[in-house]
Amino acid sequence: MPEREKIIYCERYRQLGNYLTLQGFYSKALEHFQIALSYYEYCFPDDIDAEQYLLSIRHACLNNAALCSCNLLMYREAIQYGTQVIRESKGTNAKAYYRRAQAFRGLDQYE
Repeated sequence: MPEREKIIYCERYRQLGNYLTLQGFYSKALEHFQIALSYYEYCFPDDIDAEQYLLSIRHACLNNAALCSCNLLMYREAIQYGTQVIRESKGTNAKAYYRRAQAFRGLDQYE
């Protein structure tokens, strides 16, 4: 599959996941975010712009997967998703901190 096509599939599954999240179908949305992330693993962009675009899709999918996991009471998974984004963004993604904090609150771990 050409690189451009894989990137399109990543974005398409992210958008479907977003739609399902808005409709309240969190488990189905989580599946779509995971599919988008699996397409990401097989993308090897040629230029920096495509690489940055793919990374933004990845971070959006991970953050939204954390949201879905929290709504499904899967707090440990949400923490893992948030931590991945924080590590990859070198601590600059505020939404990842927020999602992870929601998961810690769900586990009653406030420290």
